[in-house]
Amino acid sequence: MYNKPIKVTVPFLPNKKKLYREFNNLYRSKQITNNGIFVRRLENKLKKYLGVKHIILTNNGTSAIQIALRALGIKKNIVTTPFSFVATTNAIIWEKLNPIFLDINKKNFNLDFNNLKKIKNPEGILAVHCFGTPCEYKKMFSYIKKKNIKLIFDASHAFGIKNLKTKKSLLSEGDISTLSFHATKVFHTVEGGAIVTNKSKLAAKIRLFINHGILNYKNLSIGINAKMNEFQAIIGLEVLKNMNKIILRKKKIDELYKNKLSKRISFQIENENYSKNYNYSPIVLKSKRELEKVISLLNKKNIFPRRYFYPSINKLKYVVNKKKFPISESLSDRILCLPNYYELKKKDQIKIINLINKICNK
Repeated sequence: MYNKPIKVTVPFLPNKKKLYREFNNLYRSKQITNNGIFVRRLENKLKKYLGVKHIILTNNGTSAIQIALRALGIKKNIVTTPFSFVATTNAIIWEKLNPIFLDINKKNFNLDFNNLKKIKNPEGILAVHCFGTPCEYKKMFSYIKKKNIKLIFDASHAFGIKNLKTKKSLLSEGDISTLSFHATKVFHTVEGGAIVTNKSKLAAKIRLFINHGILNYKNLSIGINAKMNEFQAIIGLEVLKNMNKIILRKKKIDELYKNKLSKRISFQIENENYSKNYNYSPIVLKSKRELEKVISLLNKKNIFPRRYFYPSINKLKYVVNKKKFPISESLSDRILCLPNYYELKKKDQIKIINLINKICNK
């Protein structure tokens, strides 16, 4: 049995001496919030790193979604996926909007845009690039544009992902993309998030919305407080300096799982036209019972994978829904995210693989 618990994810923490040096600078400035020097610096660094036109930092990824819904003027109905973290649908309901679910594609785990025409008069779509794999929406893009349907991507898993042919950021697609910089993400600011858009007028509106609607001490619109603070930004600046080695390490971990795990285990089908960030390492078991056996065995050995995402959101009690979504519901019963983080030791990963194979190869 392991002495130290192995969790599904552990945040990368930058060098303390470098952090304290910047914290000392922050203490001297005494501007610890309200769009100070470090938030502005992080926005500029991320804009360059990600290759996007406008990025607005927020206090978390959920408020980023809420602001996006408001900024695009969605009043009632929005199409979304039942297979995601609850924040995606929670933000919709919190804004007193009506989530309309479509089932997912069984290969890439993303919202199946082929069924969009079955929905009457949707105002918008909130789709998720699940585990960083891009949504396949482009065959329906002319229909979306013709119907003036607003397109938001919850890109919480898609930090840094680009089209390998065009070199353009995945975050530049759609009207708005939102990001989470929670500690579980490949890039983090402990808590935090961001909104990305190519539209300058929309970006200006969003900046108002995250700051109570105030610009230059004048109230110009309604708004809330969704700003990132300077302490978060300093963490982000230091994490960003280490992104190449973080992603490379997580890539090696992910590839070892795929090479060594039982052939009875299946994986998400990824889009080879886009880069990857290896934020998560999901596997799909043959049955719910097999999944439960794997979890039980790993937990006994002090290893704690995570059922991302369980249950299928349409089955939550507070979600008003009368339909079933068999692909999402089946996947949520069988999917498990395995430990993948910078400090994970290879010997521990091999033990995880052997334990899983012990169940799956019976």
